[in-house]
Amino acid sequence: MNWKKIVLGVVGAACLVSWIGLGAGLAMGVDKGPRIALAIAAALTTEGLMWSVALVLGVSVFQARRRIWAKITRTPSHD
Repeated sequence: MNWKKIVLGVVGAACLVSWIGLGAGLAMGVDKGPRIALAIAAALTTEGLMWSVALVLGVSVFQARRRIWAKITRTPSHD
């Protein structure tokens, strides 16, 4: 299996699990401390996923994200 797929799969799974954990914690009504910890974990794994995608796809794609997002949403970019 390609190492890029493995990296994205592992990091993507960690991100998904952390967001599911945050949702479960919110649904169960956890206290403020654990809720903050779950939110931080979700944010960090999402950031890790973003950087992993940038690593795999190349930094040029990551740097052009505004233009890519503008094409997807059909809004003008301000570059």
